[in-house]
Formats: sequence, structure tokens, C-alpha cells
Amino acid sequence: MNNPQPFQILKMDRRRGNIVVSRRTVLEETRAEQRQELVQNLEEGQVIDGVVKNIHRLRRVSLISAASMGSCTSPISPGGASITRPRCLNIGQQVKVKIIKINHETHRISLGMKQLLDDPWQGIEAKYPVGARFKGPRHQHHTD
Repeated sequence: MNNPQPFQILKMDRRRGNIVVSRRTVLEETRAEQRQELVQNLEEGQVIDGVVKNIHRLRRVSLISAASMGSCTSPISPGGASITRPRCLNIGQQVKVKIIKINHETHRISLGMKQLLDDPWQGIEAKYPVGARFKGPRHQHHTD
């Protein structure tokens, strides 16, 4: 505890010799400055590394990027399965995400993992040319 720490004076009563200080306000201001600087350095479409910090009920995932900033991904995991299943992502797991949108007013960043996957329809014409016939599994549909 011999390290000097910055504090903000919230209240001072000279008559009683009482001072109320807060370290939390100084830390919050520092984090806000770091977050603002980080948001200014990021661009939409950029791919960044992150660590899964938390998995929320509404199928959102909090991430911590290399700059220690939380954010959320889209509600679909890379495999296309719902993130609410714990098998898809784990807390502490390293992930790559793409920056979809940056709101400079609120300093919120929308991230997505699905955007890093290849388009499944890309090259479909070469694989299945128009007019060609293919054999596949037969499914019977029963009607009443």
C-alpha cells in the first residue's frame, strides 16, 4: 500500500476534518478515455482477436479484445448453431470477430463471427449446373 494512487475528492468538511474520496471515478474516467481512443482506431470490416468474457441469456456474447474492451457478437456462432448452447463457445475461448458497425456517439461496437465464414452460395453454379440431374436421398411426404 505504499504506492501512491489517484483519487477524486467528492466531499470535504473542514470543520469535521472529513474528506470523502473516490478511486472508482478516476478509474471510470480512465476507462472511458481508453475506450474512446480505441473506438477511434478501429474501422468497420476490420478483423480482431478477442476472448469470450460472458455468454448472456439473449444469445449475446461479451468479448474482451486485445485492448480490454467489451462488446457483443451477433447471436449465431461460427457453426450456425445457437450460442445459447454451451458447446458452441466457452468463457475464456479465443475467437476472431469482424467489426460490423461502430457507433461513435455511444462507443458501442457490433461484432460478428458469421461474417468471417465463406458464403455457402459462392460457386454453387459450378458445383450444380443448371439443367443437370443429381441423385440424392429420397424423402416421402405423407399427406392426410
